[in-house]
Amino acid sequence: MRVVHLSTDDVTGGAARCALRLHQGLGEIAGVESTMIVDRRRGEEPGVVAFERPDGLLGKRRVKRRRRRVRRALDEYQSTRPDGFEPFNPDSSPYGAAPLEQAVPCDVINLHWVARFLDVQTLVDWLPADLPAVWTLHDMHLLTGGCHYDHGCGKFAEGCGACPQLGSNDPDDLARLYWDRKRAALVGMAPRAIEVVTPSRWLAQEARRSGVLPDGWGVRVIPYGLDTARFAPGDRTSWRSRYDIPADANVLLFVAQSVQNRRKGFSHLRAALDWLGPVDDLWLVSVGKGEPALPAGVNARHLGEIRSDEDMAGIYGMSDVFCVPSLQDNLPATVLESLATGTPVAGFAVGGIPDMVRPGETGALADGISGEALAVAIRQVLEASGDALRSRCRTVAESEYPLALQAERYLKLYAELARVERPAEAVAL
Repeated sequence: MRVVHLSTDDVTGGAARCALRLHQGLGEIAGVESTMIVDRRRGEEPGVVAFERPDGLLGKRRVKRRRRRVRRALDEYQSTRPDGFEPFNPDSSPYGAAPLEQAVPCDVINLHWVARFLDVQTLVDWLPADLPAVWTLHDMHLLTGGCHYDHGCGKFAEGCGACPQLGSNDPDDLARLYWDRKRAALVGMAPRAIEVVTPSRWLAQEARRSGVLPDGWGVRVIPYGLDTARFAPGDRTSWRSRYDIPADANVLLFVAQSVQNRRKGFSHLRAALDWLGPVDDLWLVSVGKGEPALPAGVNARHLGEIRSDEDMAGIYGMSDVFCVPSLQDNLPATVLESLATGTPVAGFAVGGIPDMVRPGETGALADGISGEALAVAIRQVLEASGDALRSRCRTVAESEYPLALQAERYLKLYAELARVERPAEAVAL
Protein backbone atom coordinates (compact mmCIF):
# COMPACT_ATOMS: atom_id res chain seq x y z
CA MET A 1 0.00 0.00 0.00
CA ARG A 2 1.34 3.42 -0.95
CA VAL A 3 0.35 6.19 1.46
CA VAL A 4 1.11 9.85 0.78
CA HIS A 5 0.89 12.46 3.55
CA LEU A 6 0.55 16.18 2.84
CA SER A 7 1.74 18.62 5.52
CA THR A 8 2.90 22.22 5.48
CA ASP A 9 5.95 21.34 7.60
CA ASP A 10 7.87 18.25 8.62
CA VAL A 11 9.50 19.18 11.93
CA THR A 12 8.38 22.71 12.83
CA GLY A 13 5.48 22.68 15.30
CA GLY A 14 3.67 19.94 17.16
CA ALA A 15 1.30 19.07 14.30
CA ALA A 16 4.17 18.59 11.86
CA ARG A 17 6.12 16.39 14.27
CA CYS A 18 3.06 14.23 14.95
CA ALA A 19 2.45 13.79 11.21
CA LEU A 20 6.11 12.87 10.77
CA ARG A 21 5.86 10.27 13.52
CA LEU A 22 2.90 8.62 11.82
CA HIS A 23 4.91 8.53 8.59
CA GLN A 24 7.78 6.90 10.49
CA GLY A 25 5.48 4.37 12.15
CA LEU A 26 3.88 3.34 8.87
CA GLY A 27 7.32 2.95 7.35
CA GLU A 28 8.06 0.17 9.86
CA ILE A 29 5.16 -1.96 8.58
CA ALA A 30 6.01 -4.47 5.87
CA GLY A 31 4.23 -3.77 2.61
CA VAL A 32 3.57 -0.09 3.36
CA GLU A 33 5.33 2.64 1.39
CA SER A 34 4.87 5.97 3.15
CA THR A 35 5.83 9.30 1.61
CA MET A 36 5.40 12.75 3.13
CA ILE A 37 5.21 15.82 0.88
CA VAL A 38 5.80 19.12 2.67
CA ASP A 39 5.93 22.76 1.68
CA ARG A 40 8.83 23.50 4.04
CA ARG A 41 11.30 20.64 4.54
CA ARG A 42 13.74 21.29 7.36
CA GLY A 43 14.48 17.79 8.61
CA GLU A 44 16.39 14.87 7.13
CA GLU A 45 13.88 12.04 7.58
CA PRO A 46 13.85 9.50 4.71
CA GLY A 47 10.67 9.53 2.69
CA VAL A 48 9.99 13.23 3.32
CA VAL A 49 9.92 15.13 0.04
CA ALA A 50 9.93 18.87 -0.49
CA PHE A 51 7.06 20.12 -2.63
CA GLU A 52 8.27 21.14 -6.07
CA ARG A 53 7.05 24.69 -6.38
CA PRO A 54 6.23 26.10 -9.81
CA ASP A 55 9.46 27.23 -11.47
CA GLY A 56 8.17 28.67 -14.72
CA LEU A 57 7.61 32.40 -15.05
CA LEU A 58 3.85 32.03 -15.40
CA GLY A 59 3.62 29.67 -12.42
CA LYS A 60 5.69 31.96 -10.20
CA ARG A 61 3.56 34.97 -11.14
CA ARG A 62 0.39 33.04 -10.31
CA VAL A 63 1.75 32.10 -6.86
CA LYS A 64 2.75 35.69 -6.13
CA ARG A 65 -0.63 37.02 -7.23
CA ARG A 66 -2.50 34.57 -4.98
CA ARG A 67 -0.27 35.38 -2.02
CA ARG A 68 -0.83 39.12 -2.48
CA ARG A 69 -4.58 38.58 -2.55
CA VAL A 70 -4.51 36.74 0.80
CA ARG A 71 -2.13 39.25 2.35
CA ARG A 72 -4.30 42.21 1.35
CA ALA A 73 -7.37 40.59 2.87
CA LEU A 74 -5.62 39.91 6.18
CA ASP A 75 -3.92 43.32 6.27
CA GLU A 76 -7.32 44.95 6.75
CA TYR A 77 -7.33 43.52 10.30
CA GLN A 78 -3.71 44.28 11.15
CA SER A 79 -4.63 47.20 13.40
CA THR A 80 -7.56 45.51 15.15
CA ARG A 81 -6.23 42.00 15.74
CA PRO A 82 -5.40 41.41 19.45
CA ASP A 83 -1.98 40.15 20.54
CA GLY A 84 -1.30 36.65 21.78
CA PHE A 85 -3.27 34.65 19.21
CA GLU A 86 -1.91 32.09 16.78
CA PRO A 87 -1.84 32.85 13.04
CA PHE A 88 -5.18 33.35 11.30
CA ASN A 89 -4.99 31.39 8.07
CA PRO A 90 -7.09 31.33 4.88
CA ASP A 91 -8.86 28.35 3.31
CA SER A 92 -6.73 28.70 0.21
CA SER A 93 -3.22 28.10 -1.09
CA PRO A 94 -1.15 29.87 -3.73
CA TYR A 95 -0.25 26.53 -5.31
CA GLY A 96 -3.62 25.36 -6.64
CA ALA A 97 -3.72 21.61 -7.32
CA ALA A 98 0.07 21.22 -7.65
CA PRO A 99 0.63 19.57 -4.20
CA LEU A 100 -2.15 17.07 -4.89
CA GLU A 101 -0.84 16.27 -8.36
CA GLN A 102 2.55 15.44 -6.86
CA ALA A 103 0.87 12.99 -4.45
CA VAL A 104 -0.35 10.58 -7.10
CA PRO A 105 -0.17 7.75 -7.86
CA CYS A 106 -1.03 6.47 -4.39
CA ASP A 107 -3.52 4.17 -2.69
CA VAL A 108 -4.43 6.58 0.11
CA ILE A 109 -3.86 10.29 0.64
CA ASN A 110 -3.63 11.55 4.25
CA LEU A 111 -3.90 15.30 4.82
CA HIS A 112 -2.52 16.85 7.99
CA TRP A 113 -1.86 20.51 8.97
CA VAL A 114 -1.96 22.05 5.49
CA ALA A 115 -2.60 25.75 6.11
CA ARG A 116 -1.41 27.87 3.15
CA PHE A 117 -0.33 24.67 1.40
CA LEU A 118 -3.61 23.11 0.29
CA ASP A 119 -6.69 24.80 -1.14
CA VAL A 120 -9.97 23.33 0.17
CA GLN A 121 -11.98 24.06 -2.98
CA THR A 122 -9.21 22.71 -5.20
CA LEU A 123 -9.11 19.54 -3.12
CA VAL A 124 -12.83 19.02 -3.66
CA ASP A 125 -12.55 19.64 -7.41
CA TRP A 126 -9.47 17.44 -7.80
CA LEU A 127 -10.04 14.43 -5.55
CA PRO A 128 -10.75 11.33 -7.68
CA ALA A 129 -13.81 9.39 -6.58
CA ASP A 130 -11.81 6.18 -6.25
CA LEU A 131 -8.99 7.62 -4.12
CA PRO A 132 -9.49 7.16 -0.34
CA ALA A 133 -8.69 10.35 1.57
CA VAL A 134 -8.11 10.90 5.28
CA TRP A 135 -7.81 14.30 6.93
CA THR A 136 -6.11 14.20 10.33
CA LEU A 137 -7.09 17.29 12.29
CA HIS A 138 -4.31 18.54 14.54
CA ASP A 139 -6.34 21.60 15.56
CA MET A 140 -9.63 23.32 14.66
CA HIS A 141 -8.62 25.13 11.48
CA LEU A 142 -10.69 23.04 9.06
CA LEU A 143 -13.75 23.67 11.25
CA THR A 144 -13.48 27.46 11.60
CA GLY A 145 -13.30 30.65 9.60
CA GLY A 146 -9.53 30.88 9.97
CA CYS A 147 -8.44 30.43 13.60
CA HIS A 148 -6.68 27.27 14.71
CA TYR A 149 -8.34 27.30 18.12
CA ASP A 150 -11.51 29.25 18.82
CA HIS A 151 -10.73 30.05 22.50
CA GLY A 152 -14.29 29.08 23.39
CA CYS A 153 -15.91 31.44 20.87
CA GLY A 154 -18.12 28.67 19.46
CA LYS A 155 -19.25 30.56 16.35
CA PHE A 156 -17.79 27.92 14.06
CA ALA A 157 -20.75 25.67 14.89
CA GLU A 158 -23.18 27.75 12.82
CA GLY A 159 -21.14 30.33 10.95
CA CYS A 160 -18.22 32.56 11.83
CA GLY A 161 -18.31 36.35 11.72
CA ALA A 162 -17.60 39.32 13.99
CA CYS A 163 -14.46 37.35 14.80
CA PRO A 164 -12.82 38.19 18.15
CA GLN A 165 -9.46 37.01 16.86
CA LEU A 166 -9.65 39.57 14.06
CA GLY A 167 -10.90 42.25 16.44
CA SER A 168 -13.94 42.50 14.16
CA ASN A 169 -17.55 43.51 14.82
CA ASP A 170 -18.63 42.85 11.26
CA PRO A 171 -20.80 39.70 10.91
CA ASP A 172 -19.70 39.47 7.26
CA ASP A 173 -15.98 39.77 7.91
CA LEU A 174 -13.12 37.65 6.54
CA ALA A 175 -13.83 34.82 8.99
CA ARG A 176 -17.35 34.54 7.64
CA LEU A 177 -16.08 34.53 4.07
CA TYR A 178 -13.58 31.73 4.76
CA TRP A 179 -16.16 29.70 6.74
CA ASP A 180 -18.75 30.02 3.96
CA ARG A 181 -16.26 28.97 1.31
CA LYS A 182 -15.21 25.88 3.27
CA ARG A 183 -18.81 24.91 3.86
CA ALA A 184 -19.78 25.45 0.22
CA ALA A 185 -16.82 23.40 -0.98
CA LEU A 186 -17.32 20.43 1.34
CA VAL A 187 -21.11 20.21 1.34
CA GLY A 188 -21.11 18.96 -2.25
CA MET A 189 -18.94 15.96 -1.47
CA ALA A 190 -20.37 12.50 -0.91
CA PRO A 191 -20.40 11.12 2.66
CA ARG A 192 -17.06 9.53 3.50
CA ALA A 193 -15.38 11.07 0.46
CA ILE A 194 -12.96 12.26 3.13
CA GLU A 195 -12.65 10.50 6.47
CA VAL A 196 -11.86 12.88 9.33
CA VAL A 197 -9.59 11.63 12.11
CA THR A 198 -8.93 13.44 15.36
CA PRO A 199 -6.35 12.48 17.98
CA SER A 200 -8.63 13.42 20.91
CA ARG A 201 -12.23 12.81 21.85
CA TRP A 202 -12.69 16.53 22.44
CA LEU A 203 -11.68 17.48 18.90
CA ALA A 204 -13.97 14.79 17.51
CA GLN A 205 -16.88 16.40 19.37
CA GLU A 206 -15.93 19.82 17.99
CA ALA A 207 -15.74 18.38 14.46
CA ARG A 208 -19.19 16.81 14.76
CA ARG A 209 -20.78 20.11 15.81
CA SER A 210 -19.00 22.23 13.22
CA GLY A 211 -21.25 23.63 10.54
CA VAL A 212 -18.43 23.31 8.02
CA LEU A 213 -18.47 19.51 7.88
CA PRO A 214 -21.56 18.10 6.16
CA ASP A 215 -23.86 15.67 7.94
CA GLY A 216 -22.92 12.05 7.44
CA TRP A 217 -19.18 12.56 7.33
CA GLY A 218 -17.19 10.01 9.29
CA VAL A 219 -15.26 11.31 12.29
CA ARG A 220 -13.20 8.89 14.32
CA VAL A 221 -10.57 9.10 17.04
CA ILE A 222 -7.07 7.69 16.65
CA PRO A 223 -4.70 8.99 19.36
CA TYR A 224 -1.15 10.03 18.59
CA GLY A 225 1.63 7.51 18.97
CA LEU A 226 5.15 7.93 20.24
CA ASP A 227 8.47 6.11 19.94
CA THR A 228 8.70 5.02 23.58
CA ALA A 229 12.27 3.79 23.05
CA ARG A 230 13.33 7.32 22.11
CA PHE A 231 11.29 8.92 24.90
CA ALA A 232 12.20 6.83 27.91
CA PRO A 233 13.35 7.38 31.51
CA GLY A 234 17.00 8.41 31.79
CA ASP A 235 19.59 9.28 34.40
CA ARG A 236 17.87 12.17 36.17
CA THR A 237 20.95 13.17 38.17
CA SER A 238 23.20 13.51 35.13
CA TRP A 239 20.62 15.53 33.21
CA ARG A 240 20.16 17.90 36.13
CA SER A 241 23.90 18.28 36.40
CA ARG A 242 24.06 19.14 32.71
CA TYR A 243 21.73 22.11 33.29
CA ASP A 244 23.19 23.03 36.68
CA ILE A 245 20.07 22.13 38.66
CA PRO A 246 20.45 20.64 42.17
CA ALA A 247 19.97 16.89 42.32
CA ASP A 248 17.42 17.16 45.16
CA ALA A 249 15.41 20.09 43.69
CA ASN A 250 11.67 19.91 42.94
CA VAL A 251 11.65 20.61 39.20
CA LEU A 252 8.57 21.99 37.45
CA LEU A 253 8.72 21.95 33.64
CA PHE A 254 6.87 24.17 31.14
CA VAL A 255 7.15 23.67 27.35
CA ALA A 256 5.60 25.83 24.62
CA GLN A 257 6.63 26.87 21.14
CA SER A 258 6.03 30.46 22.29
CA VAL A 259 5.36 31.66 25.81
CA GLN A 260 3.50 34.63 24.26
CA ASN A 261 0.75 32.36 22.97
CA ARG A 262 -2.11 33.08 25.38
CA ARG A 263 -3.68 29.67 24.68
CA LYS A 264 -0.70 27.99 26.32
CA GLY A 265 -1.74 29.58 29.61
CA PHE A 266 1.60 30.65 31.05
CA SER A 267 -0.08 33.51 32.92
CA HIS A 268 -1.89 30.90 35.01
CA LEU A 269 1.34 29.07 35.75
CA ARG A 270 2.94 32.33 36.80
CA ALA A 271 0.02 32.95 39.16
CA ALA A 272 0.27 29.38 40.43
CA LEU A 273 3.85 30.01 41.52
CA ASP A 274 2.54 32.71 43.86
CA TRP A 275 -0.17 30.37 45.21
CA LEU A 276 2.10 27.38 45.73
CA GLY A 277 3.59 28.66 48.93
CA PRO A 278 6.76 27.13 50.33
CA VAL A 279 8.14 24.24 48.28
CA ASP A 280 11.62 23.02 49.11
CA ASP A 281 14.09 24.11 46.44
CA LEU A 282 11.51 24.60 43.67
CA TRP A 283 12.92 25.19 40.20
CA LEU A 284 10.99 26.17 37.06
CA VAL A 285 12.54 24.91 33.84
CA SER A 286 11.08 26.34 30.59
CA VAL A 287 11.59 25.37 26.95
CA GLY A 288 10.56 27.39 23.89
CA LYS A 289 10.80 30.81 22.28
CA GLY A 290 10.96 33.77 24.62
CA GLU A 291 12.09 33.65 28.23
CA PRO A 292 9.05 33.92 30.51
CA ALA A 293 8.70 36.73 33.06
CA LEU A 294 8.62 35.25 36.57
CA PRO A 295 7.92 36.47 40.09
CA ALA A 296 10.95 37.61 42.04
CA GLY A 297 12.80 34.90 43.88
CA VAL A 298 11.81 31.97 41.65
CA ASN A 299 14.65 29.63 40.77
CA ALA A 300 14.46 29.30 37.01
CA ARG A 301 16.34 27.92 34.06
CA HIS A 302 15.20 28.84 30.54
CA LEU A 303 16.64 26.44 27.97
CA GLY A 304 15.35 28.14 24.81
CA GLU A 305 14.32 26.07 21.79
CA ILE A 306 15.25 22.39 21.93
CA ARG A 307 14.96 20.45 18.67
CA SER A 308 16.57 17.17 19.70
CA ASP A 309 14.21 14.39 20.86
CA GLU A 310 17.03 12.95 22.94
CA ASP A 311 17.53 16.25 24.77
CA MET A 312 13.80 16.73 25.29
CA ALA A 313 13.48 13.20 26.70
CA GLY A 314 16.23 13.99 29.18
CA ILE A 315 14.59 17.29 30.18
CA TYR A 316 11.20 15.64 30.72
CA GLY A 317 12.78 12.80 32.63
CA MET A 318 14.75 15.03 35.02
CA SER A 319 11.57 16.91 36.01
CA ASP A 320 9.21 16.08 38.87
CA VAL A 321 6.12 17.64 37.27
CA PHE A 322 5.34 18.65 33.71
CA CYS A 323 2.85 21.53 33.83
CA VAL A 324 0.52 21.99 30.85
CA PRO A 325 -1.69 25.02 31.64
CA SER A 326 -3.20 25.14 28.13
CA LEU A 327 -6.62 26.77 27.95
CA GLN A 328 -7.57 24.77 24.85
CA ASP A 329 -5.64 21.94 23.22
CA ASN A 330 -6.02 18.84 21.11
CA LEU A 331 -3.90 15.94 22.40
CA PRO A 332 -0.63 17.69 23.30
CA ALA A 333 2.31 15.56 22.21
CA THR A 334 4.28 17.14 25.03
CA VAL A 335 2.07 15.31 27.55
CA LEU A 336 2.71 11.98 25.84
CA GLU A 337 6.44 12.68 25.77
CA SER A 338 6.44 13.49 29.47
CA LEU A 339 4.49 10.37 30.44
CA ALA A 340 6.80 8.17 28.36
CA THR A 341 9.78 9.40 30.37
CA GLY A 342 7.90 8.68 33.62
CA THR A 343 7.12 12.27 34.56
CA PRO A 344 3.56 12.97 35.78
CA VAL A 345 1.55 15.93 34.52
CA ALA A 346 -0.50 18.73 36.10
CA GLY A 347 -2.86 20.84 34.02
CA PHE A 348 -6.37 21.98 33.28
CA ALA A 349 -9.18 19.60 32.30
CA VAL A 350 -9.55 21.03 28.80
CA GLY A 351 -9.47 19.58 25.29
CA GLY A 352 -7.74 16.24 25.03
CA ILE A 353 -5.66 16.63 28.18
CA PRO A 354 -8.04 14.51 30.32
CA ASP A 355 -7.59 11.66 27.80
CA MET A 356 -4.03 11.33 29.09
CA VAL A 357 -3.89 12.96 32.53
CA ARG A 358 -5.77 10.79 34.99
CA PRO A 359 -5.87 12.04 38.57
CA GLY A 360 -3.89 9.81 40.90
CA GLU A 361 -2.66 7.70 38.01
CA THR A 362 -0.66 9.90 35.62
CA GLY A 363 -0.94 13.29 37.32
CA ALA A 364 -3.57 15.78 38.47
CA LEU A 365 -6.18 18.04 36.87
CA ALA A 366 -7.01 21.45 38.30
CA ASP A 367 -10.51 22.04 39.60
CA GLY A 368 -11.23 25.11 37.49
CA ILE A 369 -9.18 27.52 35.37
CA SER A 370 -7.12 29.65 37.72
CA GLY A 371 -3.64 29.99 39.12
CA GLU A 372 -4.87 28.87 42.51
CA ALA A 373 -6.48 25.70 41.15
CA LEU A 374 -3.38 24.93 39.11
CA ALA A 375 -1.20 25.35 42.19
CA VAL A 376 -3.30 22.74 44.02
CA ALA A 377 -2.84 20.27 41.14
CA ILE A 378 0.92 20.88 41.02
CA ARG A 379 1.23 20.32 44.77
CA GLN A 380 -0.82 17.12 44.52
CA VAL A 381 1.63 15.73 41.99
CA LEU A 382 4.67 16.83 43.98
CA GLU A 383 3.32 15.18 47.11
CA ALA A 384 2.45 11.95 45.30
CA SER A 385 5.62 11.82 43.23
CA GLY A 386 7.65 8.66 43.58
CA ASP A 387 8.73 5.52 41.76
CA ALA A 388 5.22 4.04 41.69
CA LEU A 389 3.66 7.11 40.02
CA ARG A 390 6.51 7.45 37.55
CA SER A 391 6.27 3.76 36.69
CA ARG A 392 2.53 4.07 36.07
CA CYS A 393 3.07 7.04 33.72
CA ARG A 394 5.54 4.99 31.73
CA THR A 395 3.19 2.00 31.60
CA VAL A 396 0.30 4.09 30.24
CA ALA A 397 2.52 5.54 27.51
CA GLU A 398 3.85 2.12 26.51
CA SER A 399 0.49 0.35 26.52
CA GLU A 400 -1.84 3.01 25.09
CA TYR A 401 0.30 5.32 22.94
CA PRO A 402 3.07 3.34 21.22
CA LEU A 403 3.81 4.47 17.67
CA ALA A 404 3.26 0.96 16.30
CA LEU A 405 -0.32 0.93 17.65
CA GLN A 406 -1.15 4.26 16.02
CA ALA A 407 0.31 3.09 12.70
CA GLU A 408 -1.68 -0.17 12.85
CA ARG A 409 -4.91 1.75 13.52
CA TYR A 410 -4.32 4.01 10.53
CA LEU A 411 -3.45 1.07 8.31
CA LYS A 412 -6.71 -0.61 9.31
CA LEU A 413 -8.59 2.60 8.44
CA TYR A 414 -6.85 2.88 5.06
CA ALA A 415 -7.77 -0.72 4.22
CA GLU A 416 -11.38 -0.13 5.28
CA LEU A 417 -11.71 2.99 3.14
CA ALA A 418 -10.20 1.25 0.15
CA ARG A 419 -13.15 -1.17 0.22
CA VAL A 420 -15.81 1.58 0.30
CA GLU A 421 -17.56 2.10 -3.02
CA ARG A 422 -17.46 5.72 -4.15
CA PRO A 423 -19.92 6.86 -6.83
CA ALA A 424 -18.15 8.42 -9.78
CA GLU A 425 -20.49 11.41 -9.72
CA ALA A 426 -19.54 12.27 -6.11
CA VAL A 427 -16.73 14.58 -7.15
CA ALA A 428 -16.43 16.95 -10.05
CA LEU A 429 -13.19 16.20 -11.87
